[in-house]
Amino acid sequence: AFSTDFTDWSTVQEALPDRPSWQPIVQGLTWAPDVSKVGDRYLMLYVARQESSGLQCLSRAWANSPGGPFVDDSKAPFICQSDIGGSIDPHMFVASSGKKYMYFKNDGNAVGVETKIWVAEVDEDGDLLQKPVDTGLRNFRAWHGNVVEAPSVFEYEGKFYMTYSANDYGSEFYAVGWAISDSPLGPWSDESIDPLLASSGLVAGPGGQQIFQDDDSNLWIAYHAWTFGKVGYGNGTGNARSFRIDRIEIKNHRITTNGPTVVPIAKPVTR
Repeated sequence: AFSTDFTDWSTVQEALPDRPSWQPIVQGLTWAPDVSKVGDRYLMLYVARQESSGLQCLSRAWANSPGGPFVDDSKAPFICQSDIGGSIDPHMFVASSGKKYMYFKNDGNAVGVETKIWVAEVDEDGDLLQKPVDTGLRNFRAWHGNVVEAPSVFEYEGKFYMTYSANDYGSEFYAVGWAISDSPLGPWSDESIDPLLASSGLVAGPGGQQIFQDDDSNLWIAYHAWTFGKVGYGNGTGNARSFRIDRIEIKNHRITTNGPTVVPIAKPVTR
């Protein structure tokens, strides 16, 4: 979808109209696109099922426009940690140094093994410059439930912040946490004794978050959530996750927010 003002949205062409032969043509198995500008082109990292293994894995596609169409001519997954459940939820981060890092999680909760968030330095095309390393972030707090996922990293005033989602995305217990580090490779310190974003009022199970700045350098968190009373696919008519944004602030290296908001708020500044 496309908007110039965060109010009026229009749909555009299907971003990834064709997929490579190693992926089955089945609905519901392709998700989590993460798009970055690389020179004059755009790189999409995304999650897809590998038909031969039955695991969710990472793949790459390229386009000349952020709206696509993206083309994936791969013969096999880009990354797939087959010994620990597969790999999902890719995120590309570019540090102020110019170095690029890719974050993702092993899909351990799908096969009954421990879920971890991983990172590796990558080149312009997303090719690994090192073997992925464990960030140390995993589900250890009570509110995490059985999973941590959807890592997203940004840099602010010399520190690196990772937001992540945890618990069951198909429930009202899904929520957002955060961690801090002096380096994109860690070590990371989890700061979320309680979630940064959790169910509130009509907003249920927020997650899948990313941080961005508007044209006045205000910080925002974009995420999706259920509507209370309509939680979980297949549990009722009209159940769907909707796109939402809220302001955040960082003071003394702490992230705070008044979200999830349930009333209209001032939109991001765009010029």
